[in-house]
Amino acid sequence: MVGRKGVVAALLKQESGLDYSTIQEQVQITLDFLDSRLSIPGRYFKESETMISTLEENGFSITRRGISDVDEFKRKVRDKFIIALSDNIKNRFPDAGLISTFSCFDPSAMKNLDTYDLDFYAEEKIQIVKEDSVSSTG
Repeated sequence: MVGRKGVVAALLKQESGLDYSTIQEQVQITLDFLDSRLSIPGRYFKESETMISTLEENGFSITRRGISDVDEFKRKVRDKFIIALSDNIKNRFPDAGLISTFSCFDPSAMKNLDTYDLDFYAEEKIQIVKEDSVSSTG
């Protein structure tokens, strides 16, 4: 059994590119960014009228009914797309906080632990995950 614990300890200490601790933060940053785009259009959207005018000045024929076309596109297409994207992210990551709890299993935090200390570390961290999962489910 000691050999098996050593293998598990070695596997846990391997590097991983996934940092669970930042998932909730990254989801919230993305949602905040999308929300800000509803009220403050991005650079390319703001420059679209200037680009259309430049194209017209260079001989391109662009049919448009008026400036309201841009507003209508923003309201009917762009804003609905941003809202749908935001809703999709919220539905895709409903447990981002719980997922972040799994950062306690980050192998880099275990690099300096021997097999004996790893047992105590694992028990403590499993208790944290258990408590967080119970509190997130009600």
